[in-house]
Amino acid sequence: MNKEPETYSELMRRKRCYDLSCYYTITPEELDKIYHFLETNPKGVVEGTNTNLTLMLNNKVVETITPTKVNTGIDGIHLTNDLIRIIPHYTPTTYVSTGGSSSWGSSGGGSSNNNNNNNNNNNNR
Repeated sequence: MNKEPETYSELMRRKRCYDLSCYYTITPEELDKIYHFLETNPKGVVEGTNTNLTLMLNNKVVETITPTKVNTGIDGIHLTNDLIRIIPHYTPTTYVSTGGSSSWGSSGGGSSNNNNNNNNNNNNR
């Protein structure tokens, strides 16, 4: 990626590759390899996981790069010539009841009761 981008597509591909390097420790040679892979394969995809970056074409693995993931806040990346999608890390949480009363219950349909009261008051006049 030593040459200056001449088109908008080249500029955006370069930016996406640099964005990728914010999440993984990638050598300049690996970064060049990813850039040239996307440049020569318009339908190429780079799938990043916790352990590797996979260069794919037509759902077939072309090459696998094993960098170190820098950002633990993500579970992966999907990179093409058109987009970069970050897959955030998801930590499931569990709701534990302590046996007390819950504020999630119903209070008896307050607005419905109010409407009925108003209607009854109007009918009694």
